[in-house]
Amino acid sequence: MLYLLSKDFTKISETSGTIRNASNIRTLEMTTFAVPNSGILIAPLQEHTFKDKTIYLRCIDG
Repeated sequence: MLYLLSKDFTKISETSGTIRNASNIRTLEMTTFAVPNSGILIAPLQEHTFKDKTIYLRCIDG
């Protein structure tokens, strides 16, 4: 599924999968709580797998 993200957190409907950051200029933050600076960063053109979690994503300046 394709998500267009902003600087606000977006709840992801899937609970398992792989997040691929398709941007070559922006970094994503992935977290289990919609709290800034509480998650992991996914660099441009990188990916991260998650399983059995509700996650939130947001775009941050890279």
